[in-house]
Amino acid sequence: MAAMIYPHDSCGVSGATSVFLKVDSDGSAVLYSGLSDVGQGSKTALSQLAAEILGIPMDKITFIAGDTHTTPYDEGTGASRTTFFCGHCVKEACEKARTQLFEAAGRMLGVPSPEKFYIQDGVIYLKTFPECHVSVAEAAHASERIYGHPILASATFSSFSTPADPETGHALMFERHTFGTQIAEVDVDIDTGEIDVLKLAAVHSCGTVINPNLVEGQIYGGVHMGLGQALMEEMLEREDGSVVSNTFSEYHILTAADMPGVMLSGMVERPVEDGPFGAGGMSEGAPSPTAPAVGNAVADALGIRFTSLPLTPERILTALKAKQSSQRS
Repeated sequence: MAAMIYPHDSCGVSGATSVFLKVDSDGSAVLYSGLSDVGQGSKTALSQLAAEILGIPMDKITFIAGDTHTTPYDEGTGASRTTFFCGHCVKEACEKARTQLFEAAGRMLGVPSPEKFYIQDGVIYLKTFPECHVSVAEAAHASERIYGHPILASATFSSFSTPADPETGHALMFERHTFGTQIAEVDVDIDTGEIDVLKLAAVHSCGTVINPNLVEGQIYGGVHMGLGQALMEEMLEREDGSVVSNTFSEYHILTAADMPGVMLSGMVERPVEDGPFGAGGMSEGAPSPTAPAVGNAVADALGIRFTSLPLTPERILTALKAKQSSQRS
């Protein structure tokens, strides 16, 4: 078994990110963000946040990301930061836009107080008299084309950190963390040195889960990466510094067939303080405890503690031989 704690955001003075948002006169919305979705599903999860706050279907949300010529600044995709940091911005910008929609609806209905409205399924209702309502599209159209106020909003969110104290070395480097535990069951062939991961259970706490399928996918993908680190991925160099394992014929990676025979994943939903709807990060948390869990399982099986990776058959056999020699002596 191995447990881990992983911070949100990189270590630095700022982890700033920003978004732009506009709601068009047809009731659709466009989000602009400098983030890069590299397969983790950020645009989907953040579009879900926007749709929830704006009260419109997800197919009405367009998410434009990664084009730094048209989008605002984002520190970058990494350090499990996107959902927490960009989610803050999406939430704030959508709330600002929603208020503007309520103001337009109030002018249309003769109710000057935006706090008296709520929004649901693309319709803006008066709280005390729901029969009095207008659609999001009608409010956006009126605001832009009649009242001369296009629905526009922006938001920025940044982390907080402190430099290390010169005497104690103590510092606040990260504000929020994600947590996880993994348990591995392995079979080690003492004749060949090969390791077979029979079962692996991975349970992670990343706050409120916005999209369970995306989180589960990140857990499976992270375990796959972690097993590669544990069992076969190794960068070998010659004495002159040139790389030996510079092709996939020498640098081995796991295939789907190498995944555990039984793979279990779970999520503990404990809302992250200050997270957008309590959501936190996930990505790098998934591979982090995988190799330690496998290493601990191998140590339990063989009575040998390994301090370097990967656990190749050669390393296993060399360690077994050394153990046998020490027992004879």
